[in-house]
Amino acid sequence: MLSRKKLYFYGRDNRRVHKPGPPQFKTQVYQCSEETRGKAQGSFAHGETLPSAPNPGLVVHGLGSIALPLFEREARRLKQACHRAPFGRGSETLVDTKVRDTWELNADQFVLRSHAWQATLDNTLRRVAQALGVAGGSTAIRAELYKLLLYDKGAFFDSHTDTEKVPSMIGTLVIALPSKHTGGDVETSFKGKTLTCNWETYEDDADSSAEGDGGSGYGSKIHKYHELAEVYDNSLRLRTFCRANGQLLARDIDIEGENIIQDDAFDRAPDKEDYEGYTGNAGASATHIYRNSCIVMIPRSNIVSFLLEHASIGFVSLDGWLGPMTDEVKDDPTDERPKKELTRICHLFLTAYTNGTDERPGISRYDRSLNSFSDIALGVVARAALHLKDRTLFDKASSASKEYLPIEIYSAFGGTLDIAELTQWSSSLLLALGRVLKLHLRWEAGKKTLEARNASQQDSLQLISDALGNLLQESIEDILSLEVTTCKLDAQAIIDIIQACGLGFLFKHILPFVKKQVTNATFTITFLVLLFEAEMLGTFIGGLSKNVYRDVLADLVPLFKVESDLHSQKRPKYVHHYVGARTSEQKDIDFIEPIELAGLLDHCKTLSLAEEREGLMDQLVVASKLADPSAFAKLFIPLLKRMVVLSRSANLPITDTVPRHFTKSIIDQFVLR
Repeated sequence: MLSRKKLYFYGRDNRRVHKPGPPQFKTQVYQCSEETRGKAQGSFAHGETLPSAPNPGLVVHGLGSIALPLFEREARRLKQACHRAPFGRGSETLVDTKVRDTWELNADQFVLRSHAWQATLDNTLRRVAQALGVAGGSTAIRAELYKLLLYDKGAFFDSHTDTEKVPSMIGTLVIALPSKHTGGDVETSFKGKTLTCNWETYEDDADSSAEGDGGSGYGSKIHKYHELAEVYDNSLRLRTFCRANGQLLARDIDIEGENIIQDDAFDRAPDKEDYEGYTGNAGASATHIYRNSCIVMIPRSNIVSFLLEHASIGFVSLDGWLGPMTDEVKDDPTDERPKKELTRICHLFLTAYTNGTDERPGISRYDRSLNSFSDIALGVVARAALHLKDRTLFDKASSASKEYLPIEIYSAFGGTLDIAELTQWSSSLLLALGRVLKLHLRWEAGKKTLEARNASQQDSLQLISDALGNLLQESIEDILSLEVTTCKLDAQAIIDIIQACGLGFLFKHILPFVKKQVTNATFTITFLVLLFEAEMLGTFIGGLSKNVYRDVLADLVPLFKVESDLHSQKRPKYVHHYVGARTSEQKDIDFIEPIELAGLLDHCKTLSLAEEREGLMDQLVVASKLADPSAFAKLFIPLLKRMVVLSRSANLPITDTVPRHFTKSIIDQFVLR
């Protein structure tokens, strides 16, 4: 929980506003919480020496091993690799040596290579967990490497509170590696109590000291905050809202002070102050920031209103809310209470979400803001619908998606079907698959459905697999009949589809689709190359690729033309367009790999398709005369090099694989550029 208070300083009169006492329910909850106060085992912080800790084997990328104990010469060398340590102020990340004068390395800039170090860290975690009173001991926590800090002479970090770096973070573990120094005490405070760690003592055989707490800094300065006179702005916010297991529920949720049980939640020194001094006629002002951990209680009956209200003003994880409820239904399908509650929440959410996608006058901006949930949230609802056996809810979630449900939802679909339900749900599966308008993704979705079904069902497996296979094939036939944009991933998917559906499916559905796509050279070339390679591996019968090559190249060669990409520095290769296919404003832009193009020419030679091979090379020669100079480095020269490599690997004369006239024409144009 975060509280910000903006105030002016007018004098020493610090006025306190009296708040009315809490209602009866709040009083009862407060009394219960007071009964537990003081019963918690453990301290808020812990510090100790690790006299037998091994050398951790510190290695910095670009520097090599760093000798420990750290002496001045080695410290100067380490400092060269470091950067100034920043700090957070509100939503900003700043570097200001008046607040934090420290050097640091990020976790990806160094490693600890000692095999014995992990055992030392495990033992340290056990002692820290015991000292802090962590429920479950060291098995409930883990330490993640975050930074390496280097404090030189005069270095410090102002008093501060560490913020959560990752979900479910409970504290900071600081390990001081051995170095000869003075000063550098760390003071950790909580509710008037202070723990001081002094790491000044150094002996040749001493290794490390460690401290675990809820937030501390090495070499901290104790900061005195300004006295406050008058509050003119006050806000409360739940910065990170998680379940007890660390699962994220929401972020940045504004709340009202009346929802807080205690009257004195912020009657203490602030965790941070942003101060602005006197400027001309304006008085001095400051923002005091308090960070508290708290327990949030929401009645089940209020969950829907909470979700719908705060989706528009903060981040809400729908999976964090509905996931555990869905698991509860899955674990005990006979319990009607969670089923009714989950159904109610899902339908209310979908109603609000559907209104949010409506741009008609009269639909509130509040409702439209629910679009922030995205299709991922609809996948959460769809998964809940599967376990609720609610086809209407599933179809509504599928239809409401802007594009398509997350592909992972199809595994859940396949895992929930039995023979009796398969017929009833077939239309829902086809509806959901029909929303996926990318060929490789629709194939992936169908495969996940079938694989999950096979993994979860032992009885009548063949019957279910055949029925699902027929549905999948029907959906693939549907997308092959549409005008869709293709990519290289679709080419690999088509090879898998042919293997699954057979050669009859290839000639009836795949080949007509590929011939329609010859205006996308990248897709077409990739498909032909992969088909030939699959035949060489024995996946398909011999002679198949020659017939397909001849048929497809007859359409591809007359239209094929390449040019360098003159429009975008972010596209380092070259692009293709097709004569007569479309206007320049409408042309497709895609990448063709020189390796694949060389492979296609090599396959044509192997398959004795001399006419098609010669036609492709003629088109490349024509293109080289018109191409931008950069195209030679990106396409033509790498293509020639790859053709030479293929010739040598086959122990053939280079002139047999790379015709002299083709090479000479390309090189001549390269020299002219």
